[in-house]
Amino acid sequence: MKDKLIILDFDHTMFNTTTFVAALKKKFEAEFGIDEETFNKKREYIKTCNKVIDIDNFVQHIPNDNKAGMHEAITDLLQNCADKWIFDDVREFMKKHQDRFDFAIVTHGDQELQSNKIQNSKLPGDFHVVISTQSKDQVVTDFVDQYTDIHFIDDKAKNIQAVKQAHPHVITYFISRPEDNPYEGACPTCQGADHAIADLETLSLA
Repeated sequence: MKDKLIILDFDHTMFNTTTFVAALKKKFEAEFGIDEETFNKKREYIKTCNKVIDIDNFVQHIPNDNKAGMHEAITDLLQNCADKWIFDDVREFMKKHQDRFDFAIVTHGDQELQSNKIQNSKLPGDFHVVISTQSKDQVVTDFVDQYTDIHFIDDKAKNIQAVKQAHPHVITYFISRPEDNPYEGACPTCQGADHAIADLETLSLA
């Protein structure tokens, strides 16, 4: 265990979630006849009700009787493609800093879905994984007494703000990738980010 830690969000930070969702829409239309409007409507409904995308609840609300087939389609897609949807700079960033930093992937979501994404992503080295429905600042609390130096990278401004307010000594980075930016327009400075970045390639850590 090292004395420095890098905490990375997963979706939109390490993983191109927009591409994944687009591929899943295409697969559901081709294999189950689910049009894009229905897919989007049901996905948003589950996100609103559950706060996260639960695979079982999602397929239960899709108007198709082959629930097992749809569930399997999601897991198969991730098994075959998740590693291709990791952003190009992620693995190099992890390799570059693993000699001096521990890593933690902290993601808000459903255990099954997020586990499938992360386990099939073929990320290098060892790292902590925390899949939780708790707020990010609550999750970070579990690490603050273990490390003297913590860097937190996330694409959602409200997470940055909450972590910075709860843990002022944590160095925060608001990442806004041009190719996968669902929260475009959020202001990283006014939300409390120490740094705003477009990718991990140019991020240099002391």
